[in-house]
Amino acid sequence: MGKKEVTEEYKKKSKELLKELSEKLFKTTMVAAISKLEEEFGELWGADGSSMDDAKLEFKKKFDAVRKHIFDTGHHQVDLLHEELQNYEVVWNRYVLKMPVKPRDEYPHADNCSLDKLIKKK
Repeated sequence: MGKKEVTEEYKKKSKELLKELSEKLFKTTMVAAISKLEEEFGELWGADGSSMDDAKLEFKKKFDAVRKHIFDTGHHQVDLLHEELQNYEVVWNRYVLKMPVKPRDEYPHADNCSLDKLIKKK
């Protein structure tokens, strides 16, 4: 059995799939990093619901600046990756699983297999 010819449309769809997946992974990384920062340090700027004071307001400003920087940098990297992908031909190989099938007589315990017993019961 030979390989099927890959069409230009399939290559285009494969590239779009890779772009979407890579963007999702980048965004997940950014959001997870920011979430962890909030979880560990949020009390510094009142994310825990405590009242705000001048020190917490200052931490909140710093956190917002860091958050913006993380998102801006991440989105820029996604854009660069999308540009770089234009230089490649992408073909998704899908999920291929080849399972060798041997004749029953090559298995020494074929008579004792549970599938065989199920078939004989019917």
